[in-house]
Amino acid sequence: MSEHQVTLDQAIKLALDLLKTKNFTETENVCQQILQHSPKQADAYQILGLTYKSSNQLEKAKTALEQAIQYNPNKSEYHSNYGVVLQELSLIPEAIIAYQKAICLKPDYTIAFHNMGLALQENHQYETARAAYRTAIALKPDFAEAYYNVGCLNHELRLFKEARTAYEKSVELDNEYIPAHRNLSMVTLALGDFKVGWKEYEWRLKTEELRGLEKSAKKPRWQGEFLHNKRILVRCEQGLGDTIQFVRFIPMIKQFGGIVIFECPKELICLFKNTQWIDRVVERTRKGVPAVDFDLYIPLLSLPGLFNVNAENIPYYEGYVSLDQQEVDMWKSQFGSQKKHVGIVWSGSPKHPKDCDRSCTIERFLKFKQFPNIQLHSLQIGDSAQQLDKVKNDIYIKRYDHRIKDFIHTASIIANLDLVITVDTSVAHLAGAMGKPTWLLISYVPDWRWLLDGNDSMWYKSVRLFRQTKLDDWDSVFNEVFVAFKESEFN
Repeated sequence: MSEHQVTLDQAIKLALDLLKTKNFTETENVCQQILQHSPKQADAYQILGLTYKSSNQLEKAKTALEQAIQYNPNKSEYHSNYGVVLQELSLIPEAIIAYQKAICLKPDYTIAFHNMGLALQENHQYETARAAYRTAIALKPDFAEAYYNVGCLNHELRLFKEARTAYEKSVELDNEYIPAHRNLSMVTLALGDFKVGWKEYEWRLKTEELRGLEKSAKKPRWQGEFLHNKRILVRCEQGLGDTIQFVRFIPMIKQFGGIVIFECPKELICLFKNTQWIDRVVERTRKGVPAVDFDLYIPLLSLPGLFNVNAENIPYYEGYVSLDQQEVDMWKSQFGSQKKHVGIVWSGSPKHPKDCDRSCTIERFLKFKQFPNIQLHSLQIGDSAQQLDKVKNDIYIKRYDHRIKDFIHTASIIANLDLVITVDTSVAHLAGAMGKPTWLLISYVPDWRWLLDGNDSMWYKSVRLFRQTKLDDWDSVFNEVFVAFKESEFN
């Protein structure tokens, strides 16, 4: 081997070592130096591509890997890594082709089969994706991540029992695999197995989003013992709807003799600051813990597991949020006495990972103009409220998006309504917690809290569920809603 070749091998090894230590700037520098001396060095382009991918420069990564493939088209690893980058760029059909090329060059390429399964699943080619996962598992029987993704596929297809089996196999193979535990909790809760579900749900606190919740507390976690007037910080987590739903468990802490300090999202402080069963409300901070003295802490969504909650013993089923009547009366002028008043929400938070599945559009509500004795009121806020401009010539809907400043405003409007019809968002929890008749529109793959079947909610007596019977099928949901409305007391 020539001196130049040895030097080149050493440089390639150095670049790989730098990449492993995440020293991306130096890795790029070494690769560029290699390419100055050897412009067609495919391995250098490959490492450069991985460097750009790791630093989220995906277009540069794509270009570098294309050059690697150009100079050595027979290297299966190049095609596989190219597929990963294409997938992250949402170029899914192209990614599938790249994985196929990798597999042609290396028929036992486990990770390529697995990643192709992910791309096929994202492309809604579910059975082909399942076959790819099966092959990956056959090649590597202890492949916990592949079993996890089989679970995700079944979950997405509403095959919850099959999803549970796959998630269980994944955690059997790797008991520290956090995503599998988290998803296992959701399917077991949706299936009504609360004993296992709440136990598995504790794994959410190990996810990247929530792992700081417990670490930052620096005090003992409450285990359910009598509190003897100790101060307990109830730590808020996740979304606004979750907070409204689970705050019902705080009065049970008072039964253990605790002084309750509730760490609350800023948007909800107005709703809970005068609640009798909360001694003090403090604003949730994005980092660390609120500057308040306390003896113990408990994450809010860990309370039902601690109290062994199931479908038969959920507290405050009939409602638990009350308002100042003066606040309610301030909005009363918006409501005449001649019509029934129906509040509507068609879109949840765009930040929610399942928002595209659980939200619909304002046009779905246009058929309500066939009911002359009702007045629609939009409870929608945010960018989605602008959809009202599209339909203002088709139907009259009162809007409040420029006037609603907090949840007290929303709650006061709801208090004056006869009915709320909403997609799965925080307004559904607020209306249910107020005991207001609420029709909740559920996507085909429901969130775990709504279970899989039935029209009643175990969480809120006043909530009626309308479920999609197939993926993205809002037509049948709204047909059912309109039929039910014709036959209801609200018509």
